[in-house]
Amino acid sequence: MNRPYIFCHMEVSVDGKIIRKFMGTPEGKKSGKLFYDLAFGENPHYRHQGWLSGRTTTDDNFTKYQKPDLDKDAPTVPEGDFVVDTDLDKYYVSVDPSGKLGWTSNVLKYQDTKAHVLEVLTKKASNEYKAMLRKLNISSLIIHKKSLSA
Repeated sequence: MNRPYIFCHMEVSVDGKIIRKFMGTPEGKKSGKLFYDLAFGENPHYRHQGWLSGRTTTDDNFTKYQKPDLDKDAPTVPEGDFVVDTDLDKYYVSVDPSGKLGWTSNVLKYQDTKAHVLEVLTKKASNEYKAMLRKLNISSLIIHKKSLSA
């Protein structure tokens, strides 16, 4: 059986935080470049098909706390996952249990890397949010619980 190869590749401060003032220092900028080159650069060490972040990390780095453009009159979205075919070779998986991220495209751009956005939601996500994702052709996986905890 083929199993996925999963690794945790993060840049964090000594106190375990991922967004801090250290990132703006010369050393922080140098380590950020190394982080990108190892995972995404021209000749990356890791040959991954995607990466995963939580809602706050996604907002901090990509959606910049933009509010989602929701249609209150959106028709009822069918139950289940929504999977979009893509020509991109990478996926950006965002764990967004309640559906709060303000996406404007189904393609995430991270420096020279492009990835198809895939949202992981719970039953807390509204119909309007799921309709917005479908309108933008953003793939979504629905966890049939109200929480991701056991």
